[in-house]
Formats: sequence, C-alpha cells, structure tokens
Amino acid sequence: MIHQLGIILVLISTTYLFPSLVAIALEFEKEYISTFLSLFFLCISLAGIMLRFKERELKAVELFFFVIISWVLFFIFCSLPYILILNLKPIDAFFQSVSCLTTTGLRVIDYNIPKIMLIYEAYLQWIGGLSIIIMFLTMISPFPSITRLHFLMELKKSFERGLIIQSQSILFTYFYLTFILFIFLLISEGDIFRSLYFTLTTISTGGLSFIEFSNLNDISKYIICIFTIIASINFLILYKFVFKRDLSILKDVEFRGILLLITFFAFFLYIFEDINIVESFLQSAFVITTAGFLVIDIGSLSPTSIFLILLLATIGGGYGSTAGGIKIFRIYAFFKILLWYLERISEERKITVLKISSRRVESEEALLLTIFIALYILLIILGTTVLTLFGRDLNEAMLMIVSAQTTLGFQTFEHMSNFEKILLCFYMFAGRIEIIPLFIFIRNLVKIRALV
Repeated sequence: MIHQLGIILVLISTTYLFPSLVAIALEFEKEYISTFLSLFFLCISLAGIMLRFKERELKAVELFFFVIISWVLFFIFCSLPYILILNLKPIDAFFQSVSCLTTTGLRVIDYNIPKIMLIYEAYLQWIGGLSIIIMFLTMISPFPSITRLHFLMELKKSFERGLIIQSQSILFTYFYLTFILFIFLLISEGDIFRSLYFTLTTISTGGLSFIEFSNLNDISKYIICIFTIIASINFLILYKFVFKRDLSILKDVEFRGILLLITFFAFFLYIFEDINIVESFLQSAFVITTAGFLVIDIGSLSPTSIFLILLLATIGGGYGSTAGGIKIFRIYAFFKILLWYLERISEERKITVLKISSRRVESEEALLLTIFIALYILLIILGTTVLTLFGRDLNEAMLMIVSAQTTLGFQTFEHMSNFEKILLCFYMFAGRIEIIPLFIFIRNLVKIRALV
C-alpha cells in the first residue's frame, strides 16, 4: 500500500504546482510562489521515498483502507497552504481543505484572500471532482454485488480491462470539457483569471464564486449553467456522446430526470416565489446538479421552497458524475424495486424477475440499493438532530447537514463551533465517497482494533 500512497502524493503535489504556474504565467503575487514550490518539492520527495517500496496488489479490505487514507492524505496536505499563507488554525484549514476537495464549497473564511489561494481552491475542487469518479470506480471494482449496479448503466464490461478503459475515457472527457469550457468563458469574459477560476469550479460542480454570480455577464451565466448540467451526467455516457456521437444519452433515465427536475423547480420558483424565469432556471440547475452557485437570495425564500431545495439536492445528479446526492438512477431504481415488490406479493400477477433499464437485477443488488438510500436519509436525520441538540434552529441544522452531505454548499450560517466543523467535515466526506465504503472502513478498523 505504501507504493500506491506514493502515487497519491505525486497527485497531491500537483495541487501546489498548478497555482504556482498560474501565478507565474499571469504575473501576480509571486511572494507566495516559494511557499507552494517548497510544499511541492516536499511532497515529491516523500513520494519518491514511498515509491521505492515494492508494489503489490491490494486485497479487497486493503483497497477500502487505501481509498480512505488517500482522501485523508489529501485533506491534510492540502490544508498546509491555508496554515502557512493565511495563518488559519489547523481545524479551519482542514475544514476548508475538505470542503474544496469534496466539491462542497462551504467556507470558514471569506473570499478576501490572495488570488493564488483562490486558484488553489478552485483547483482543489477540480481535482476533487475528477478523483471521486476515478477513485470510486477503482474502489468498487473487486465487489461484484456493488459492481453489478454499474452493469445496469453499462459502466462495466470486465473488471480490469473495463476499469482501465473507463478511467481513460473519464480522464479524456474531463480534460476535454474543461478545455472547451475555459475557451467559452474566455471569449465571454475576456479575463484569463476569472475564466480559469469558474472553469475549475463549474466542471467539478463545486460552486465556489469569489464574486457575486450576478456580476458575471449573461452569456457566462448561461455557459456555466449548461456545463454544470453536463458535468452532472454520467461521464462515460458523455464520452460516448461527445466522441462517438452516441445519441443514447437522449434516452438516459438520469439525463431526462435532470432536465425534468430543473424544469419543475424553475417553474415553481417562477410561479410561487415570483422570481425571474431565467434566474429561476439558473438557480434550479445549480440545485439539481449540487453545484451550489447562488443566483437568488435563498434567505428570502419560503419554507416550502427551502424544503424543495433540500429534497432536490438530496436526489442529486447523475451516477458517475461530479454531482452529489443519492443520484437520480438510485431513486429511479428504488421505485422500480418497490413496484416490483408490491406486484410480487399481490395475488394478481406472479413476477419473479426484477428488471431495471432492461437489465436483470438480483435481490442482493436491490437490497444494497435500498440500504444505501436508508443510510443516506438516516445520516441526514442524525446530523440534523445532533445540531439541534447543540442549539441550532431545526431549519438551519437541516440546511447545514444537507449542504454538506450532498455537496450543495449553500451557506446561510456564518459562525460555527469546532464541533460543528468536525461534524460537517465528516458529512462532506461521507456524502462524497457515497457512505457505504466509509462504514465498511470503520467496521474493519473496529475489527482490527478488537483483535489487537
């Protein structure tokens, strides 16, 4: 595992190198470059030592440990610039690092920070969005019971060969869309720094915005909206559409679901909140995709609208995308399973085979999917309860937990206790890596400690 963690450190080192190169290219705040480059060489040196260890194939349990430890390494190392440059307390630096890498966007600091740190935060979101897709596919590959759910969406052909092809396809698609978005925004905004910043925070559906979203020109707003929707679609389906002209995306359940939910909530805001139709569609898209860009003042919305925002963010975007939430496919599959079960136990019809998207689903997959949704909702309830016990208003507590777990990042609260920061870090992490792997990791960790 040490060899593989060395590779992770190489990836972490890019988070220090990228903002340095941007600062050099755009000629701003060169006084901070030495700090970033020092961290880069430190990280590369540690990686060089770890890569000397012999590489071996990880066992199933070790793979879970590897994924969790990799994310923790990211969180720790990526908090260092906050400490060294902004002089943040370790807990605040760690919170900000977790928030960026999980593409959540919650903040304990304002945006009045050096430009190099703004680019650093944006890059953390970008690499976090990419990492969650690649690492999640890698993590689940040895487990047939989980992987068969991917068969339903044509994500798997074979384990090893399929994994390599998928990773390459995702990387290529992610880089391609990033480049195209940057060109579009550069033409629209005419500012390299601003275009690069919003490119990185858009394609990752991260939602960081160092200026008021209303200050962007209208064309940029529409471009950002379109690309958040694109980024919330399964990246393998996007790959087929973009590079193979495969129009099956038009029949995809999640793609249709995203458009349907955006339209529904947009008209709801337009009719019941009397919000401009364009702003309604923009804000609706940023909720469904969990990008979290703010177009309107959510503090002025009715409780019903706030509830819908939390509900739609909990549903989230597409499977295998950078969007958070339970995912539309899981919700669709859950209702198919529910109808199948009700029909099966009725006297009217004898149904023995469950099919979702023309694919046969075993009872194990159905149970796993149901458990995931139950755990997801249970975690939200538990977190909300804990925050209310510590003095938060119920609505605010639910907004904090849902914003963290779904990576929506809506923030109407300012001051947080250290306990709340730690709790939200857990929820951001749990929501980003899809809960079950974290529970398996904790279970195995407890078993190991019990043996000791």
